[in-house]
Amino acid sequence: MLQRMPNPDNVPGLVSSGYQRQNTNMYAIQTGIDTTEPFDSGSGRITIPAGGIVEINGFLFKITAEITLQKPNANLAYWVAVQDNGNGSATAQLVERPGKWNSAKQGCYRTDGRRTLNWVSQGSTVPQGVTEHSSPALKGSYRNSLKKGWKFVRLISGAGGGLGGRGGDATSSAAGQGGSGGIISNSDPVEDIFFHKGGNVKIFIGGSGRNGCNGGNGRSDGNNGRGGGGGYRDQTCGNTWH
Repeated sequence: MLQRMPNPDNVPGLVSSGYQRQNTNMYAIQTGIDTTEPFDSGSGRITIPAGGIVEINGFLFKITAEITLQKPNANLAYWVAVQDNGNGSATAQLVERPGKWNSAKQGCYRTDGRRTLNWVSQGSTVPQGVTEHSSPALKGSYRNSLKKGWKFVRLISGAGGGLGGRGGDATSSAAGQGGSGGIISNSDPVEDIFFHKGGNVKIFIGGSGRNGCNGGNGRSDGNNGRGGGGGYRDQTCGNTWH
């Protein structure tokens, strides 16, 4: 059920129809607000410029002076967790895991009560928790509906690059045998972190390459030539799927 929020009087009269309505509407509008704009220098230094505003558990906090934070590991991804100190101030710290989306508070909150800003630094991380979706290792596109919040994605596809076997030496009386085809072995994993607004998501999966064909046998011509080498993934018989 949706309930209309009454507008306050144009000229405040009664407290209940004037200032009280005004305050209620303002509180609803500010819930979840985050106008901070942190940025990552790329070398482990996180800067949060002055002027941004963030709401934490019903209270607004303004960044009055630039905040600088140093990443413990420049190669890892970090979030900024803000804690209400209970004395009119708040403290910002770097954390390795984001808060969970809270629909009532319209923000991501950790179990310790701290809110993580709507931002993540550069770097990689290892997904933890329940896997929401795992696509089959087949080429194609898939649709799913995910909950709102931070997501970790890891794609592994495009396996190929296996080297073919060396062909056998020919002799004056016997042809050299062709080498075996390359077996797909190498793959290229890609990882990313993103904030999903909730709802449908479409996932594209690229296929892996096929094994290479065996090389043809060499001729017996008395020159001790070698047989054909193994096929590679880009040969006619072993195209890579895209």
